Amino acid sequence: MVNHAAEDLISAFIGGCLIGLATTLNYYMYGRITGNSGIFNTLIKFNVKEGLRWKYSFLAGIASIGYLIYLITDNGKWTTSSFTLYFFDPIDAAIGDLHIGGWVLAGILVGIGTKMGNGCTSGHGVCGLPRLSIRSIVAVGTFMGCGIAIATLRYHVEFLRSRQSFGNGFEDAWPITGGVLVAIILAIFIGLTIYMFIKMEEAKDKWDMPIGFCVGLIFGAGLVISGMCRRTKIVNFLTIHKDWDPSLMLVMCGAILVNAFTFTWIIYKVKEPVFGETICNPKNKKVDLRLVCGAALFGLGWGIGGLCPGPGMINFFLVTHMIIWIPCLAIGQLGFEIVDKSISKYRQPKAEEEYDPSANKVHP
Repeated sequence: MVNHAAEDLISAFIGGCLIGLATTLNYYMYGRITGNSGIFNTLIKFNVKEGLRWKYSFLAGIASIGYLIYLITDNGKWTTSSFTLYFFDPIDAAIGDLHIGGWVLAGILVGIGTKMGNGCTSGHGVCGLPRLSIRSIVAVGTFMGCGIAIATLRYHVEFLRSRQSFGNGFEDAWPITGGVLVAIILAIFIGLTIYMFIKMEEAKDKWDMPIGFCVGLIFGAGLVISGMCRRTKIVNFLTIHKDWDPSLMLVMCGAILVNAFTFTWIIYKVKEPVFGETICNPKNKKVDLRLVCGAALFGLGWGIGGLCPGPGMINFFLVTHMIIWIPCLAIGQLGFEIVDKSISKYRQPKAEEEYDPSANKVHP
């Protein structure tokens, strides 16, 4: 049996189209790929060289629109005379039956997987598939397969299922705290944007943050409207059972349908972005063990927790248990980077040493 309502499928498709529109805007204006795992990584490292300004603006955009929709609806529930749409899960459903250890494991696996595999559902799925990237096709197939496998296994064989609450008081207070954090993020964004307009001379620098914010607003609206911010919807899509929810397919279809046309047009007709220097169109076609293993780990974490970086950043301001998942996501990414750099350094061949008899020294 397939469990769905027409309004869920329509909103999923509309949300997917908005995600496609947001990634197209970023691609057209600056030639940038919108990958949420990479955006998150730059933010936690505060790396100015990796586009910190626009990525912070993107965070301000998705956080603001997510929280705004939460406020103007009934805590994420929109009711009309004919139907009811849930943009966010009620807190009990959002926490679900996932053990604290499950939140930790899911966050770490998603963190390691997105760094090792160099992408998630947005970078590989929304932006990679429309470009017919071989690496993205393999990555999406791998993390979808692993996500379905682990989610279905958890459905039929119960593990990591003991629900643990932080208490009703904290669960009620956290969205208020989240609102304060969103307001602070937004205030910093506004201040920095004004500063950039005053200090910067080139248009590409002046508009970097406003366009990043707009991309975040549209992308965030797409995530919320499509249902991607609902753990239950993601898990029900990944789980093969009698109440299977197909709406995530409509999200991907909407985003890919938009980008299949726009990305092709930008790459082959536009050729140069409005403000950026080049259009990012990676030519690397190498499918290696690192890519496959990274995608597999991401899929396992996604299947356990029902969250990937984009929806995770939005839910952080609304759901208590995200204060576990988000730090674990950061630990996974940073931990993998440290290990990867150590291994790479160890594997580097030592430079041949040359003896200088005149100075009685050895030169590398």
